[in-house]
Amino acid sequence: MIGVKTVETIKNQVEQLLNDYLIDADGAFDGEDGLAINFKAKISPTQDSALIVETSIAFVTGRVKDKSDQKVINEVQSELPFDEGGGGGGGEVLEKNDAYRI
Repeated sequence: MIGVKTVETIKNQVEQLLNDYLIDADGAFDGEDGLAINFKAKISPTQDSALIVETSIAFVTGRVKDKSDQKVINEVQSELPFDEGGGGGGGEVLEKNDAYRI
């Protein structure tokens, strides 16, 4: 049964995790977007009707924001593997219904 002892255990574990990760959480807090700190408490039964309580903490310590250079592409038609001179591109033409091999 989940009762007062379970709740107290979860509170104590959350407090301990906050104390353990206070410096990391403070470093991740940028003051602009805030900081989301997530806690998860898992309660599992044992064979002798006791409970196992495990609490975890999760937060993001860094944020990546970057932008690449722009490049204009056209997907309508791909370039063919031929030289500009109109001749073969160094490949060989195979028999009818075979592919072009480079």
